[in-house]
Parts: sequence; C-alpha cells; structure tokens
Amino acid sequence: AGMCMHIDMDCFFVSVALREQPELASKPVAVVSGLDSTSEVCSANYVARAFGLHANMFLREARRRCPSLETIPTSAALFESCTNTARHLYRVVLHLTEALHPLSCDELYLRVPPAYAVASHLDLAHTLRRAVLAATGCPCSVGIGQSSLVARYATGLAKAAHCGVHCISPAETAAALASLPVTALSGIGAVTASRLTALDAATCEQLQALPLARLQSEFGKVLGEQLLVMARGGE
Repeated sequence: AGMCMHIDMDCFFVSVALREQPELASKPVAVVSGLDSTSEVCSANYVARAFGLHANMFLREARRRCPSLETIPTSAALFESCTNTARHLYRVVLHLTEALHPLSCDELYLRVPPAYAVASHLDLAHTLRRAVLAATGCPCSVGIGQSSLVARYATGLAKAAHCGVHCISPAETAAALASLPVTALSGIGAVTASRLTALDAATCEQLQALPLARLQSEFGKVLGEQLLVMARGGE
C-alpha cells in the first residue's frame, strides 16, 4: 500500500491571523474566543506554548502563565480566511494525489502515489511543505510512516524538533512506538486498555511481546490479531 503521510498545519488559526499582523510573529500569540476571563484559547503559537498554553485553556489562566500574551479574538473574517486557506491546502495536495483522507480543515492523511515509490519520501515531503507554504502563507509539518498511526506520531516528532518533516521507516517502527501507551492505538478505549494492562501490556512494546495466541484467546481471533498488528505499526 506504500507509505502514508500526515500533513498538519502548524498553529493553524494563529498562523492565518499572523499573515495580517506579521510584527507579532516573534511574540506569544493566541487566537481566543473572546476577551473576558472565561474566554478560551482556540490556538496558540509555539512561543506561547512554551509558557504552557494550549487550546481550550481559559484566558485568565493563559494570561497568568504568560502576562505578555498577545490575543486575537475570533471573527467572521478570520474564519473566512481560515476556510480559504484550507481550500488552498487541499488544492495543493490534490495536485499530487486523490488518495487522501481529510481529518479537519487543516489536517489530512495521504497515501504516497506509486509513481513516487522510487523517490525519496523526505524529498517529497519537503516539496509538499514548500508548496503549501507558497500557496497558503502558513507552515505545516509532515510525518511519514507505514500507517496513519505511525505517520501521525512522526508529525508530532517533527513539531517537537521544529524541523518540519520526520520519517519513521518500517524498520524503525516497532522501536519508535515502543513507549507509546496502548490507548494511543486506534479504537482502543478504556475497557480494552484495562484488559491489556491486566495482561501487563500497557505500552506498545509490551503488547508487541505478547503471543498472538494469548491475545486471540483473550480478545477473539480478529481483534487479537488487529491489536498486535497496530502495536507493530500496522493499520
């Protein structure tokens, strides 16, 4: 099936808003639902996140943590601008492939087309980043992996390192996922996680080590195999 890419716009609402106010780019900035104390942070840039700010935080707490915070209230104009930016993002990706799975206006998965199988996935990801930045004026991060789970995890590593692109090869996948809790796997809720913990399989590494027969006797033939496949980085 080839490799999967996960594209996620960086601090989307803030990035869109800062196109009109570039002088704020080096300062802590948040797009907020309003300006009273119980308003919430919708999106914060990386400078603000360094102070511990995150989405859904009350504005009073955000200002307590970061007194120098610059705030941009949401507005119809900003939402329209975000919508137009999202259209440009998808237009760029659709030039490459129609094999995409949208997650939101600023986040999506795509399968690398077979024609690119011999090309460097990193080169393709960097090309996509440049094209998205040129079309939208906003940066994005790209994760590459053998499944959507691995690709999304790779994007998180790219954002943490502020490098824009990260690739987890098939050979690196099991080790890369080792420390992840099993709750990070798709479709695993509290009940299944609790049953896995009872089997001493709270992390992907521990789950990878469980015999297939043991998992199938506990969860059934289909789900038992699916759990092991996901822990190893499969869909």
